[in-house]
Amino acid sequence: GVAVIANGSSQGPRSFAGFTAQTVLTSSMESVIPKGSLVISLSTDPDTLQIGDDITFMTNETTTVTHRIIGIIENYADTGQRAFQTQGVMNDSPDSQPVPAVNVVGKVVFHSLTAGKIAAFLESYWPLLLFFIVILAVLTRVLKYIYGKDGKKDKDKDKKNKNIKINEKIIWNRRSNCKQKLKKK
Repeated sequence: GVAVIANGSSQGPRSFAGFTAQTVLTSSMESVIPKGSLVISLSTDPDTLQIGDDITFMTNETTTVTHRIIGIIENYADTGQRAFQTQGVMNDSPDSQPVPAVNVVGKVVFHSLTAGKIAAFLESYWPLLLFFIVILAVLTRVLKYIYGKDGKKDKDKDKKNKNIKINEKIIWNRRSNCKQKLKKK
């Protein structure tokens, strides 16, 4: 089998700063990259790729595959371009067609089964997660309102308490001054 990868795009994989992310759908690379793993590939100059590198490549407009390079053809079909013979590590034989350099999406720089499971969960349940986040935000605002934990209200209370204490001191000082003046007379 081929390590077919889901990328959610009908025009090839989406890239951000040269990185693409896909989820492995088959087990042709199972011993290295388990089915369900998130694979991150970095766009790479094909001239730097070597035998033993795991690459992600396009087989058609909508399908990407991640396999290991087992051979390099330097002048593929007299084009002057490189091509790569690839094979899934769990497959008995190499892929039937070499991969032209222009079809290479990138070199695999990261893969994780856990990240793949998280990505699949988020992809499947994002509306539910968004609903819970909104509910949590509303609940937080309501509880702050009910219990008066709004920072502005607390600052206003502190300011009023300081003013009351200052006024009490002023009144106390005036009383003391008046008593002293009466005693002198």
